[in-house]
Amino acid sequence: MVEIATPTTNAGFNADWISPPGALIEEVLEEFGWTRAELAQRLDFSAKHVNELLNGRAPITADSAERLERVLGHDAGFWLRLEANYQQDLVRLQQLDQLASQKDWLKELPLRWMQSKGWVDTCSHAGQQVSACLKFFAGLDRRLAAALRPTPGRLSHLQELCHPAGRSGQLAPPRRNAIGLDYLQTL
Repeated sequence: MVEIATPTTNAGFNADWISPPGALIEEVLEEFGWTRAELAQRLDFSAKHVNELLNGRAPITADSAERLERVLGHDAGFWLRLEANYQQDLVRLQQLDQLASQKDWLKELPLRWMQSKGWVDTCSHAGQQVSACLKFFAGLDRRLAAALRPTPGRLSHLQELCHPAGRSGQLAPPRRNAIGLDYLQTL
């Protein structure tokens, strides 16, 4: 099982762990009172392949999904979706690790201020925090977001876009088209 951090404000559910589809197969084996060797025989797989399948080192293919359906009773689509979800979670974890290497970028943003406005979730994992900020900027280049950071003695350009001088009232997220390269050239 691999553990990951989740946002402290939960806009959507993210499990803080992932497990290969083989973990479920292991539970079914236990329920049936079967050994791995018995499963291998019933699936017509080698014992080595079954061990790799159960440990997440071999993927569930269309062929193995059909065999699992015949032997364990859940339809092949169920097993294929389970495998697809597992593979997607593995990719997500790898991407979070990659994003965590860019955590210094967060120092260039008015992050606490953005969090206080509810625009960006507070995350305990650096990769998730970078991801949340990238989502806020809707894929804008990091250089563009860095240009919006505060300078001594004044608000960040992002804060000025959201709360122009002389106006009072509720702050709102910036209009996406207001934060563009044309605007940055005027800075």
